[in-house]
Amino acid sequence: MAPKRKQSDTEEGIDFKFTQFQIVPPINQKNFYTDYLKRDDQMYIWRDTANAKDGEPDTTIGDVKQEDSKKAAEEEEDGMEENTQEGKQRDAKTVVIHVGSQNLRIGLASDHFPKTVPMVVARKMRVNFEHPHLQLSKMCEKNEDGNLEFDEEFENNLKLLQTELKARLKAKKNRPVPNGPALVNNFNKISKPEVIPSHEDPLKPDWIQFENNERPDVIIGEKASLLPLKEYPEYRLFHPLKDGIFNENDYESSQQMFSDIYEILKYSISDLLQIPLSQLPQYSSVFIVPDLYDRIYIERFLDLLFYDLQFGKSAIVQESLCTSFGAGMSSACVVDVGAEKTSVSCVEEGIVIPNSRINMKYGGDDVTLLFAKLLAKSNFPYRELDLCLPYDWDLMQSLKEKYCGISQGTYNIQVNDFHSRTPDGGTKKYSFKVLDETILSPFGYFRPDIFENGEKLKDRYKLFPVSVDVYENQPNNPESLAHTTLLQITAPLASKEEELKSVAEDSKADDANKVKKPRVVHLGSLAYPERIKEKLIYPLDDAINQSIFSACEGNLGDQAKNLYSSILIVGGGALFPGFSHLLEERLQSKRANIPNIAVLPPPRGLDAQIIAWKGGCIYNRLRIVSEFWIKTSDWKTLGSRVLQYKTLGYFWTG
Repeated sequence: MAPKRKQSDTEEGIDFKFTQFQIVPPINQKNFYTDYLKRDDQMYIWRDTANAKDGEPDTTIGDVKQEDSKKAAEEEEDGMEENTQEGKQRDAKTVVIHVGSQNLRIGLASDHFPKTVPMVVARKMRVNFEHPHLQLSKMCEKNEDGNLEFDEEFENNLKLLQTELKARLKAKKNRPVPNGPALVNNFNKISKPEVIPSHEDPLKPDWIQFENNERPDVIIGEKASLLPLKEYPEYRLFHPLKDGIFNENDYESSQQMFSDIYEILKYSISDLLQIPLSQLPQYSSVFIVPDLYDRIYIERFLDLLFYDLQFGKSAIVQESLCTSFGAGMSSACVVDVGAEKTSVSCVEEGIVIPNSRINMKYGGDDVTLLFAKLLAKSNFPYRELDLCLPYDWDLMQSLKEKYCGISQGTYNIQVNDFHSRTPDGGTKKYSFKVLDETILSPFGYFRPDIFENGEKLKDRYKLFPVSVDVYENQPNNPESLAHTTLLQITAPLASKEEELKSVAEDSKADDANKVKKPRVVHLGSLAYPERIKEKLIYPLDDAINQSIFSACEGNLGDQAKNLYSSILIVGGGALFPGFSHLLEERLQSKRANIPNIAVLPPPRGLDAQIIAWKGGCIYNRLRIVSEFWIKTSDWKTLGSRVLQYKTLGYFWTG
């Protein structure tokens, strides 16, 4: 037996502990159990809602549950009374807000139609501002025949578009017009306008004229488009939203931008809806957000609703989900073609499938610009056309809506007329001829390279930083598999020398700082902004195929057939005659294994531009919306974290 170890002199008579803290015994893993955050009554959101229903903060949770069950039983017994009385009262106190890429649609949930306000502000500047000009006749050159020609890239894309149109007409056994372009050009060259006296023009707009030099600092909405900019050069037009995101290019600071957004919302609520701003704490708001959103976009808008406008509570819901509510469809592939952006998303049983969301940066305004270029090539008689002026842009927009379409009957030489109304030139009547310009313009959705809109996101993140996670310091904007796939396909490829040079520069920076650059997510892209610009230009039919393919995880079974049979086109950018039929044909040619492909119009004669707003009104009537109201105290306490628990479908993460 080994002898007993003797204690050293330092250990004898010393009874000190190594620490004064209480020693926690190790946990027995066999009996380990916890219910932390596993019950609803342990969460702040649930407790706050329960106390609000009970009205007494000291009520126990068991009492609240009993009262909730009693109220639910009473609601089930008398459901019709809730729909008629309580529902109407709730609608009368709820403002539905849908911010599009060009217009704001706002109204009470009890209204039949919303108020439409253009998102434009005319501000008085300290010095006279030199307005930009976009005269197409000065952006191109004349060829040997005297016709206008644009740059080489545009001409090549136009030839591809014309070749595709000729192949379609040949398949439909429609003969081309002999010497058609020459006949159109010769007629437009000699066409002269007819001057109409102002007293004989009943549709003459009421141009804004200031008296006694009393010029307001801000002019909002439609009034801003009626302002003679040449007569009042001190005013400048601002568009706070562009391409469905914040317009950081035209502003020097974010305060200026949000000031303009606040002025538009204030004017819409106080002047159009006749709601005093002092009563807004008694109102709630339903804010419709894009499917593939930017976190800063939603956070700043909610700050505006809660802190500046001081709404009592607010709820947010995705755009495609509201569209499905408005159309009365439980599952659909929603294609929203707006003025400056086009989004494609698949909705299944009240949930927007995350991996199906696609956001493309082209829309109806790109078709309008393409139509103006094609008319300029045909010697459009209104040669003073300046698309930077609001009245000239509205003129071209009306010509597109009136004459453009996709049908066999439109491919012919047509004589049309229009009236040009300007504040300095009065009213003039023009006559012009067109051949294939009215068909080629809507065809641009299937060859969007002709739009040449690669510089739309040039100054992105100039005023706002990229949203990052507070814990990992990594970008946390939402990602979609369909969007990322298309973005990688359409990303411009740099040459080998440029790629090697950029890699060498990055490696030197990494060696110097020993820190790698965090990745930057641009609405789904995973590329460095200085390396690859975000240019998501992809044909509309291929984007729909990719969205449905990603929604079904590559399985083109029953779910894919249901989505292909319920493709819903909304928005104001694709309201062309025959467009739905052409889209069906193109989808059928690429998905021959899908038997029934249907592109559906909005039901019940609803306007395709307000169907999402209508869905927001229906969302306000749902009983489940009571669980998704965000109060001002919630937003002040938790900030954007409250959105994880207060969104239908839980699309907000992080």
